[in-house]
Amino acid sequence: MTKRFFVCLTLVSISLAISGCPKKPTFPFYPDRDAIVDMITEDTADVFNTQIIDLAVPDTTSLSTAYWREIDRVGRRIVVSFFYEGTPHEIPLAEVAVLDSMFGYFHLVIEDTSYTPPARVRVKKPLKELATIRAKFEKWGEDKDPRKGWILTDISGVEIHSEVSSRQLSSVTLQASSVGELSMTASQIRSARSINEVLELSFGESVNLNATCGDSADIVFMHYDGSEYLTKRKMYPIGEKTFRGSFSTPQSAGYYHVTVDIISLSTVTSQDTTVYDSKRWGILYKVD
Repeated sequence: MTKRFFVCLTLVSISLAISGCPKKPTFPFYPDRDAIVDMITEDTADVFNTQIIDLAVPDTTSLSTAYWREIDRVGRRIVVSFFYEGTPHEIPLAEVAVLDSMFGYFHLVIEDTSYTPPARVRVKKPLKELATIRAKFEKWGEDKDPRKGWILTDISGVEIHSEVSSRQLSSVTLQASSVGELSMTASQIRSARSINEVLELSFGESVNLNATCGDSADIVFMHYDGSEYLTKRKMYPIGEKTFRGSFSTPQSAGYYHVTVDIISLSTVTSQDTTVYDSKRWGILYKVD
């Protein structure tokens, strides 16, 4: 009886000791790629937004020529390349390309002079465009941290071009009281830079934007976030291949894009449905 009592007591003690030991926490499997994709699509969706133009249909009854885009389908592909510690970076990092393929139509209402008298006709041109944003993420935390410790460190603007495009942007100059005068090339817009170097503007600030393109006959628009919706404004020529527009920044804090939208003259004058030549650059800025 005494021996059985001691055996039972020993088993109870072992059981209590085991139950009292802290367990190593476990976490559900969450791949690094999924953490970065979730940051892109959920945490910083405004930074990675490619739908940055006004798609409103103009009043065609009062215009001899009118044109607008219709985008009815967007497919997103996110390419992530990892470089882990010691390869030869000091900390793990990921280079990312966000690629959005857009499909729809470019609508054109134009006067056809082959008729007598001239008649207005509507042309529907198939549209296929590719938008690209580049970014870099670095891992400064642990797997237990939100998004496994990954943070966004570098981000580019947006470059969007039609399937066939020869439009060019030499430079863009922004003038605002908070930054003075700031110029950048198309290459600088599409290259990733530190998130801390993103252009920062004030609430409701007036901004002038000059764009120098490759052809003085180009049609140039500017798209920006208005008080409620995206707004499109035609830029007017001020010199050889240079166009100007102005806008005011939103009254709420956040990340936004102002977009230079260049369309070839032949796109808006030709009834050939295969002629669609367009390219646009979205400049990322922060209102704070």
